Amino acid sequence: MSRGQEENPFAPLGKVADHLKGHKLQRKAANLAFKPMLRLALLAKGHPRILRDLKNPGAGQGLLEGSILGGRLAYPDEETGGGLLHTQAEAGQWLGYDFRRPTEFPQSRNQKEPPRQLFEGKLFGIMLDEIMGNDANQKTPNSLLRITDLEHVLRFAAPSIDTLVDNEFLVPTTYQQAYQQVGVYERYAADLSQRGLTDQPLHAVTPKGNTLIFLMPAFGAPSPKSEPQTAADLEFMPGLRPA
Repeated sequence: MSRGQEENPFAPLGKVADHLKGHKLQRKAANLAFKPMLRLALLAKGHPRILRDLKNPGAGQGLLEGSILGGRLAYPDEETGGGLLHTQAEAGQWLGYDFRRPTEFPQSRNQKEPPRQLFEGKLFGIMLDEIMGNDANQKTPNSLLRITDLEHVLRFAAPSIDTLVDNEFLVPTTYQQAYQQVGVYERYAADLSQRGLTDQPLHAVTPKGNTLIFLMPAFGAPSPKSEPQTAADLEFMPGLRPA
């Protein structure tokens, strides 16, 4: 049983969100006011691209089921179809790789680039009351979260990784288990073994946590770079040692 059945320990503005959830007319009015305020805030901060991106499929959803998270990650080089790329997060940040995003949210005609799969930033979650009591293996639908709904936004919080695990939004795992879960282990088994990563620990998003886990960079922060590293570099990174 999830500890979330007892209470939702995450959202600091949960009482306001609970009020809106129980008052449909006030919720509708709040959303009518919230959407233009969000637009103005993003424009004032010089982020018109974010407004455009919100129109793309999956733009308002977090990491999908099976995504992996860690302070440093090895993940598939999808552009070349080759081996693994290695990236290390900035201090205090997390990295996440979303295996399923291109399939679940395919590129639309208006998108200049395919869906991004590598994310870096501070760890956040949206802990919706609708699913807090669910089992870890009960998948949260992709369509449940509405990022422009103020009642949902007010449930945005930054719990610790342990709290997310305790409430079954994330699960501790290994590279082998995580890659097997998404059906790509055989393809990368030799590379993982060569670099000593097969049994290295990391975290993965559960079906319950589907779309509800976010890595949010500071505005203006650069996207994480996907660059292969030399053997000399890897010797100083635990878990990424050459054989």
